Amino acid sequence: MARLREVLAAATDLEDVSTYIASGNILCRTPREPAAACATIRAVVAEEFGVDTPVIHRTHAELAESEAAQPFPEGELQLVHAMFLEGAPAAGALEALHERLVPGERLALVGHDLWIDYAPGGVHTTKLTKAVLDRALGVPGTARNLRTRGRRHRGMRGEVDPAGVAARAPDVDDDALAGGMARLHEPGVLVGVGGGGEPGDREGVGGGHGTSYAVLLAASLANDWPADRAGIEERSLALGMTQTFPPAPDDHAQVRAVIDDWLAIVDEPDPDARAALLNDQLATAGAYPRLTNHDDEGWHLHYRDDVRSLPFVLRAIINLGTALHLVTRGMNRLGRCDAPPCTNVVADVTRNGRQRFCSVRCANRAAVRRHRARVS
Repeated sequence: MARLREVLAAATDLEDVSTYIASGNILCRTPREPAAACATIRAVVAEEFGVDTPVIHRTHAELAESEAAQPFPEGELQLVHAMFLEGAPAAGALEALHERLVPGERLALVGHDLWIDYAPGGVHTTKLTKAVLDRALGVPGTARNLRTRGRRHRGMRGEVDPAGVAARAPDVDDDALAGGMARLHEPGVLVGVGGGGEPGDREGVGGGHGTSYAVLLAASLANDWPADRAGIEERSLALGMTQTFPPAPDDHAQVRAVIDDWLAIVDEPDPDARAALLNDQLATAGAYPRLTNHDDEGWHLHYRDDVRSLPFVLRAIINLGTALHLVTRGMNRLGRCDAPPCTNVVADVTRNGRQRFCSVRCANRAAVRRHRARVS
C-alpha cells in the first residue's frame, strides 16, 4: 500500500494520505467535491496500476451516522457486515436478496449502506456471494465486517482535531496495490475502490485486472504475511477472490508453503528455469479447464479441480495468474525491489513495464544513492 499512498500524494491534491490494512483503505483530506475526488483517484489508479475499478466515498460524519443506525446491534462483530454502495440499489434488489437468505441471516438497507448479519456459519455458508450481491444490487459496493470497520472508524474518530480534520490513520506498509477499498475522510471524503475482476476473470483468466489480481495477491501476502488464517482470507477477498472455503487447522502453514514455493519463482532470474519452476507448480494444482456456475455467480472458467481447500485454491490461482502475468506482460515483470536492503516483491503491472521499486520511497532512496556515488 505504500506505493498507492505515494502515487496519490504525488499525482492528486489529496492531503494527509494514509492507508489502513492491506485491502486498499485510504484515509485523507480533499479540498474538492467527493465526486471529483473519486473520478481523479479512479483515473490515477487506472493509469498507474492498470486497474479500472469503482471508487466509493463516505465522509467521517456519514460513517458515524451509519454506525449509529446499525440495525443489528446485538449481532457478532465478525458476522455483521456493512456494504457501502456507490448509489441506490436497483428496484426489487432487497426482495431478490431476501429470497436467498439462509436460516439465521438478516439484511437491511440504511441509506446507501447494505447491512448483512450472517448466520453462524458466516460467509462459508451464505448464498449471498459477491456475484449475487452485485447482480441484484446493480451498483458497485464494498463490504467490511464490524470489527474491521470499527477499527478503521475509531482510528479516524480518535484523531479528529477541533476543526473536524482527521489526521493520519494507522499505517500498514504493504507495497502491493489492493483491489478492495480505498478511503478518504472529512472535511474531504471517505472513498472506496471496489475490488474483484471482470466476471470472466474470477480465476485470473483474461486481460487487465484478471491477470493482475492473483500475482498482486501473492506479492501482498509475501510482503506482509498475515498473522492468521482470517487475515489470509480477508486479504484474498479484498484483492479479488469471490469464494470462501471451510477452515482447516493447518491452512495458515499450508498457505505459507504456497507463498514460499512462489517466491522461488520470483527469485529465479533465468527465464527457462523460472518457467520450469512455474510449470511444476501448475502441474501440482492445475487441471483441465471447466465451466462452473458455483453459487449462481454466472458461468465462468475454473482452471483447477473443485477442491474446497484455501491452500489448494490459492496455489492454483496464484500460479495460473503468475503464468498469465509473465506471458502477457513479460518474463521479466516479476522480481524483488531494486533498492537494497528492501526485499519486497515487485509485480510490475505498469503500462510502461519499467517498475523496479516497490514504492516511491525506495525509488527515491536509490536515486540518492546514485547521486552520492557520482559526486564522491
